[in-house]
Amino acid sequence: MYRFLVIIPLFIAAFVNAEVKTDTLCADEGNRLLPAEKLSCWLQYCDINSTVNPRVVFYLLHEAEVFYQSNKLEALKHEIDYQWGNYYLAIRNYDSAGFFYNQAMDDFSITDLDFLCRVHTRLSKVFREQGQAFKSAEVIKLADEYAKSSSNKSLQGDVLIEMGIISGEMEFYAEGLVNFQMAIEQFKSQKDTLKMIEVYQKMGMLYEKSGNFPVALDFFEKAKRAYQKLNRSEGIAWIEFLKGNVYQKMGNFDQAAKLTWNAQEYFRKNGNPLQLAHVLRQLGHVYLSNQQYHEASVFLNEAYQLGLKQQEQVLQIELLILLGDLYDQTQQNDKATQNYKIALSIAEALKLNGFRLKLFEKSAAHHMHTGNYKLAYQYQTQQYLLEKNLLTDFYNLKYQKFDEKLNESVQEHETRNMELLNSIMRERQAKQTWKLAFIIALLVSLAGTSSYLIASVRRLRQNKKIIENRQHKINRQRQYLLNLKGQLDLIEKNTNRYFTITTQNIYEPVRTIEYLLNNLDKKVEGLQRTSNGIVDEESLVLSFNLLENLLFWSRNQLEKIEIEAQNVLVNELIDDILRFQRPRTTSKRITVRFHAEQSLAGYFDVKLIEVALRNLIDNAIKFSTNESEIVIRVKLEGAFILITISDVGIGITREQLNRIFSAGKSYESTGTHGEKGGGLGLLLAKTFIERNFGSLSIESSIALGTKVSVLLPLAKN
Repeated sequence: MYRFLVIIPLFIAAFVNAEVKTDTLCADEGNRLLPAEKLSCWLQYCDINSTVNPRVVFYLLHEAEVFYQSNKLEALKHEIDYQWGNYYLAIRNYDSAGFFYNQAMDDFSITDLDFLCRVHTRLSKVFREQGQAFKSAEVIKLADEYAKSSSNKSLQGDVLIEMGIISGEMEFYAEGLVNFQMAIEQFKSQKDTLKMIEVYQKMGMLYEKSGNFPVALDFFEKAKRAYQKLNRSEGIAWIEFLKGNVYQKMGNFDQAAKLTWNAQEYFRKNGNPLQLAHVLRQLGHVYLSNQQYHEASVFLNEAYQLGLKQQEQVLQIELLILLGDLYDQTQQNDKATQNYKIALSIAEALKLNGFRLKLFEKSAAHHMHTGNYKLAYQYQTQQYLLEKNLLTDFYNLKYQKFDEKLNESVQEHETRNMELLNSIMRERQAKQTWKLAFIIALLVSLAGTSSYLIASVRRLRQNKKIIENRQHKINRQRQYLLNLKGQLDLIEKNTNRYFTITTQNIYEPVRTIEYLLNNLDKKVEGLQRTSNGIVDEESLVLSFNLLENLLFWSRNQLEKIEIEAQNVLVNELIDDILRFQRPRTTSKRITVRFHAEQSLAGYFDVKLIEVALRNLIDNAIKFSTNESEIVIRVKLEGAFILITISDVGIGITREQLNRIFSAGKSYESTGTHGEKGGGLGLLLAKTFIERNFGSLSIESSIALGTKVSVLLPLAKN
C-alpha cells in the first residue's frame, strides 16, 4: 500500500521557545509512517527551510540525531550530516559547513552520483565564500562531472548556477551569463519557476557586480513580476531589498531607502528575523552613506542584536564593520577600534580572507587617522601580505581558465578538420570507381597534409604568441611583487628613520615641557637656564623649532602636505623669522645683519618656506660662537630670488652633509651652547625648498664658517 507523505508548513509563531513539535511535522493516512520515512520527511523539511528559518532547522536536526540513533537508521547518517552542512552554510559558518559536507561523503559508502553532486556543489560555495577561488573551481568541476552523469536536470542547473557565480567572481562575465542561460534552460524543462527566478536574481547580481546597473534592475524587475504571478509576497520584498542595494551603489539614496524600508516593513510584520536582520543592515548602510548617523545607528544596532540571536557570524562581521565606519565618521574612535577588532577576530576564526583584507585596510586607515602610526603600519603590512596571496590564487585560477579554453579550442579545431576530411573521403568513394577514388584519396591526403601543416604552423604561431603574452603577464606580476617589496622596504626604512630622529630630537622639548608643567602653580619670574633645569626664552624657541620640525617631517613622510603657493614678500618673512629668533641671538650676543637690494616677492608656499628659512637661520645661530656675526643677503637672480645666509661658526664637512641627506643613516650634532640636533631641520629645509621649485646649496669649511644659498621662484604678476 502506498503511503502519501504530506509536509505541513510550520510557521515561526509555532516555535516561540524554539521547541519543534516533530510529531505534527509529518502525517500520513493512519500515521503509519516507518521510522526511516519519518526521518526522511524531517530532513526534507530541513532541506527546504535551512535558509528561511535556520533556527528551527537547528532544533529539528538535533531531534533527527536522537531519532536516528534510537531507531538505528545508520543508512541516513550521511543525509543528516548533509543537512547540518546546509544549516551552517545558511548561517555562513563555513568551517563547520565544510566539516559536515566532508563527513557526509565519508559516511556515504554507496556511490550515489546525485548525492555527490549536491555535496560538491555546496562545498564549492563554501570555498568561494572563504575566498579560496582555486579550490572552489576544482570542486565545482567534480560536481559538473557528476551532474553530466546524472539524469537529474535540477542538479545540473544548480551546478551551472554555481559555475556562473564563480565566473563572475573571476570577472569572466560573458562566461557567467552563458552558464546562467544554460541553467534557465534546464529549469524550464523541469517547469521549476522558483529556480528560474533564482537565476534571474543571480544574473541581476552579476550585472550589478560588473557595474551595469540598468540591466541589473531589469533582471530584478523580471524576477519581481514572476513572484507577483505566483503571489509570493516574501520574494517580492526580497527583490525590493536587492533593488535598493543597486540604487545605493548608483548614489540614489532616497530611492534606496524607500525600497529597503518597504522590505523591512514586510519582514518585520511576517516575523522572519534572519532576513529582517539583512534588510536592516542594508537600511542602516543607506543612511550611513547619506550621513544620517542617528538613523543608521538605530537600524545597525537592531540588526546586530538579531544577528547575535540568530548566531549569523558573517552578518555580525558586516554589521560590526558598518558600526565601526559609523563611529569612525562620528569621531568615536574607541568604539570604532573595538568594533573593527571584534569583526577581525571573527573573520580570523572563520578564515574569511575577503573580510580580513577589508578589515586590515579599514583598521590601518582608522589608526592613521587617530595618529597611531605604528599600529597603522602593522595593519598595512598584513593587508599587503594577504592581498599578495589572494592575487596569486586569483591569477593562477585565471591562467588555468585560459589554458583550458585554449585546449578546448585546439581540440575543437582538430575535430572539425577530421570530420571534414572524413566527409570528403566518404563522398568521393561513393561516387567514383576505385581508380578515381584512389586518385581523389591521394589528392585529399595531400591537401589534408598541407592543410594540417599550415594549420600546425598557425597553431604554433598562435601558441607562441599566447605563451609570450602569458610570459609577459607573469613578468608584469613579478615586477609588481618586486615593486611592492620595494615599497615595503622603503616604508621600513622611513619608519626606522622616523623613530631614530624622534629619539634624537624629542628629549629637549619634553624636558622643557616637563619643567613648565611642574612649575605651573609656582611664580617663576624671569625664567633662566640653571643647573637644576629652569628654562629661558631661548630654550622655549629651541623646543618650538624641534617639535614643529618633527610635525612637518612626519606629515611630509605621510605625504599629507599639499603645496599652496602664493606671492609672498621675502623681506617681511625674514624679518618675522629674525624677531622670533631674537632670544637666541641675544643669548649668544650674535649680531645679525640683513641686507636687501630692494623689496622682493617670491611665489611659494609661505608656511613651508618659513619653516625652511627658520631652520637655516637656526642652524647658523646654533653653530656660531658668542659675539660673532651672521649676514643675510637678498637679491634678484634672473627669474629667481637669491637668499644667502653666512656665518663664521664651526662649519660642517661634506661627509656630514651626505649623512644628513641620506635615508636610513643617523646623525648627531652639538651646537656651541650644547644644543642637540639630528640634521632634521636641514633635511626639511632642502625638501621644502625643492618642493617649491627652488634649490639649496651649502659651502662650508671647518672652523671658518658656512654659507647657505637658497634660490626661490620670483612672484607671478
